[in-house]
Amino acid sequence: MGAKHPAISEHIILPCLRIISLACTPPKPDTAEKEQGVVKSTSVIQQKDENNSTMFGSHGGGISSSKLMPEPMEKNWVASHKTQDIQLLSYSEWEKGASYLDFVRRQYKVSQSVKGVSQRSRPHRTDFLALKYGLRWKRSACKASKGDLSVFELGSWVTELVLSACSQSIRSEMCMLISLLCAQSSSRRFRLLSLLMGLLPATLAAGESAAEYFELLFKMIESEDARLFLTVRGCLDTICKLITKEVGNIESLERSLHIDISQGFILHKLIELLGKFLEVPNIRSRFMQDNLLTEVLEALIVIRGLIVQKTKLISDCNRLLKDLLDSLLLESSENKRQFIRACIHGLQIHGEEKKGRTCLFILEQLCNLICPSKPEAVYLLVLNKAHTQEEFIRGSMTKNPYSSAEIGPLMRDVKNKICHQLDLLGLLEDDYGMELLVAGNIISLDLSIAQVYEQVWKKSNSQSSNSMANSSLLSSGAVTSTRECSPMIVTYRLQGLDGEATEPMIKELEEDREESQDPEVEFAIAGAVREYDGLEILLCMIQRLRDDFKSNQEQLVAVLNLLMHCCKIRENRRALLRLGALGLLLETARRAFAVDAMEPAEGILLIVESLTLEANESDNISISQSVLTVTSEETGTGDQAKKIVLMFLERLCHPSGQKKSNKQQRNTEMVARILPYLTYGEPAAMEALIQHFNPYLQDWGEFDRLQKQHQDNPKDESIAKQAAKQRFTVENFVLVSESLKTSSCGERLKDIILEKGITGVAVRHLGESFAIAGQAGFKSSSEWALALKLPSVPLVLSMLRGLSMGHFATQRCIDEGGILPLLHALEGVSGENEIGAKAENLLDTLSDKEGKGDGFLGEKVRRLRHATRDAMRQRALRKREEMLQGLGMRQELASDGGERIVVARPLLEGLEDVEEEEDGLACMVCREGYSLRPTDLLGVYSYSKRVNLGVGTSGSARGECVYTTVSYFNIIHFQCHQEAKRADAALKNPKKEWEGATLRNNESLCNSLFPVRGPSVPLAQYVRYVDQYWDNLNALGRADGSRLRLLTYDIVLVCSSI
Repeated sequence: MGAKHPAISEHIILPCLRIISLACTPPKPDTAEKEQGVVKSTSVIQQKDENNSTMFGSHGGGISSSKLMPEPMEKNWVASHKTQDIQLLSYSEWEKGASYLDFVRRQYKVSQSVKGVSQRSRPHRTDFLALKYGLRWKRSACKASKGDLSVFELGSWVTELVLSACSQSIRSEMCMLISLLCAQSSSRRFRLLSLLMGLLPATLAAGESAAEYFELLFKMIESEDARLFLTVRGCLDTICKLITKEVGNIESLERSLHIDISQGFILHKLIELLGKFLEVPNIRSRFMQDNLLTEVLEALIVIRGLIVQKTKLISDCNRLLKDLLDSLLLESSENKRQFIRACIHGLQIHGEEKKGRTCLFILEQLCNLICPSKPEAVYLLVLNKAHTQEEFIRGSMTKNPYSSAEIGPLMRDVKNKICHQLDLLGLLEDDYGMELLVAGNIISLDLSIAQVYEQVWKKSNSQSSNSMANSSLLSSGAVTSTRECSPMIVTYRLQGLDGEATEPMIKELEEDREESQDPEVEFAIAGAVREYDGLEILLCMIQRLRDDFKSNQEQLVAVLNLLMHCCKIRENRRALLRLGALGLLLETARRAFAVDAMEPAEGILLIVESLTLEANESDNISISQSVLTVTSEETGTGDQAKKIVLMFLERLCHPSGQKKSNKQQRNTEMVARILPYLTYGEPAAMEALIQHFNPYLQDWGEFDRLQKQHQDNPKDESIAKQAAKQRFTVENFVLVSESLKTSSCGERLKDIILEKGITGVAVRHLGESFAIAGQAGFKSSSEWALALKLPSVPLVLSMLRGLSMGHFATQRCIDEGGILPLLHALEGVSGENEIGAKAENLLDTLSDKEGKGDGFLGEKVRRLRHATRDAMRQRALRKREEMLQGLGMRQELASDGGERIVVARPLLEGLEDVEEEEDGLACMVCREGYSLRPTDLLGVYSYSKRVNLGVGTSGSARGECVYTTVSYFNIIHFQCHQEAKRADAALKNPKKEWEGATLRNNESLCNSLFPVRGPSVPLAQYVRYVDQYWDNLNALGRADGSRLRLLTYDIVLVCSSI
């Protein structure tokens, strides 16, 4: 009771705890020396006291009583003071086995040393009696053996003081006492660990008063052996149960209006404690073996659902638990399987909840585990302005580097980011106003940042790093490694300001193709859903959720996504078929179509497609096992399949199917794809499927006529409705034919279609529509052009490709129809309706181009293509010969066995009169020299610069300057140079004189034109251009000396550099 009373706790319990703590505190390193010094000083004091008493006894008769009174009092006070200085408790002696009686006796002996001076003072008598009777109480109270902690461990006062709500000082002193006791021996430490762990359930009611307790506990389990010791004693199960209990307590307060900001303190500490234990690998294994993951996941689910009691501590608990589960999942696949088991258990518990937030969270966790989403890579970009356009583009990109996450996925987004930040808003819609350069290449704006970074920047960066590494290896023997994944430097400039671009442009890059993995390996973990009966739970959830699509759409889509991932592996598909999932899903799809729930319907159809393919490929799974009855009537297997087919055919005929909504269109295509497999090879179902489309496939001429009428009269609603229905039905049959695989069910369907005459009618329609094919010049005729515009031709080609794939009878029908040459002629046609591509695909299928055994007419198709290729080659050779003859040339065999072209006879009049510059200098522009233009002066493009020779000839410190000149000896007329100069100045983006000259000088620097005099050049002209040459040199800087001296130095410097 005293521990709960503030006054008693503060004035009685706390001092007692401090006395006990002081007694258990180990001495400091110099304490033993001090204790020895105290003992020696005590003996010396005793001798001095005895001598003093003798002296006082011998001289006592000659001194008056009034003078002697202060001296005994003073001596008594000194003795008592010295006696108090002696330590009553000594840790070292107590540790060696000394009892309280030994300390009392020592105190008694010391007190007797001053007995001869005067009687003991009253306080000393009181202290002596207190120690005496305290010793008797101690003997009667402590019956146990010395050093036994059982009384301490079993005492309820320990719990009350460690978790005392009255005083933080008491809690701190108690935790300090336990720490002192733990330090004495390892066995005592483990016993006290058990004591503390036994106090853990009491912390739930303590709240923040348990802060010191948890601090002590965390300190004591720092060592791995302490955590292993507690794990063996079952602490993991205790912690998980306490977490569950505390979560339940918090959840019970959710409906109350009581809100405490400290709510969740104990839960936070318990989760931290669990995380501390799970840092040890062996403890993690034990945790997973004991199936404690379910309790932790359940706690996380409840915490996520809190709203009223959601404090910062609760949010931190949510984060800690989520991080804890994620770390466990990354360790091994077995942990993932256990997590799936825990999630399925959670679905079983919370599956009936109306809100569905808990189930939605669990389903998302399962989907992320089975098929984790790959995070998009983030790239850093440094956006720099071209240095040549500093004057034209104001401002700069000051926040380098920029992240691709904030810019966007495309290089066009980079351009738009620059335009927005630099106020170049006029270039936002203009893709040609600004150029982006990466690694010296102009980048197309349609490319993605990821492609450019991976295939352009990283490639150039690796090449430059390799060259640097090689050079440093040769020079110093150390390889300098550059930083990987460095920010991509993008240079931006306005197009045309720097003249015509000379950098290469990258318009296309290869798409990043991820290595496709076998689904059986990639989604192998989904097998755990089947092993822990998760498929049955998912099917039950679908059956419950389909009653209200609008309210349960989000949760139903999540269930279907998980089921779709589970269907990636074969064993799961077989298990679903055995559980009757196909019939349940088909009925759910019918209901989804009835309320136009497109998103759930799309997921259902994808699952149905995979299940129907598996059902048709599996011989040991019959339709009675895999399909539940759609109606309540007891019907046979054939009637069941027929009802299913008619149900989906009704969906295809539904008016909403003719809309152009993307989701509805995708669903319609999926329905058409899975229709052949919903027949399950049953004749009645196949007959119903084909009979639905047969009326629209027997007269392709009527189809073309109706479509033509609709084009001529688009406002006629009746014709538009008929044309749309007919085209929609034919397109659906094309999808059905393309989805037919080379299976037993597909073979039987193709046989029935062939027997109905659908294939023969289509082949005859192609032959009749292109009857002109094979005649001379048929491709340029109007009949051929009109036939290409028929709307039925692309549909027929696609249908024949699907029907002929792997079906020998259909391919024989096509061959006997004689349309192979026609198909070969059509594959060279280009147009918007893709007739050429469709004809080429049909021929590739017939010739088994992919080597899958789908075609049986490969030899005939190859002969047709080779014959056409040879004919085209012959026509090209004849055309070439005609062109050579027109030029007066012919082709003949050379002596080395090759072919060469020689001039047979000159046909151009005056060709022999055309003169060319034979020997000597020739202008690089007009290709003429002094032979043809003897009076026009030629010059050589050269580059000169001013150099300092060092100390001058007069001994002055300032060196003499001369000119040095180099040249590639590119010759040009001075007149041609002037004309080119004027042309450069007249450009839209004008060039300076020597910028254009640099381009003509093979892109080599030049700043002057050195005159080369010919024999007939007038002297005045030569002198004028010589003066112009020296004027150009003087513009580089002053050089003292005559022209002869400067020219001589120029020659010397050139020769010395050779």
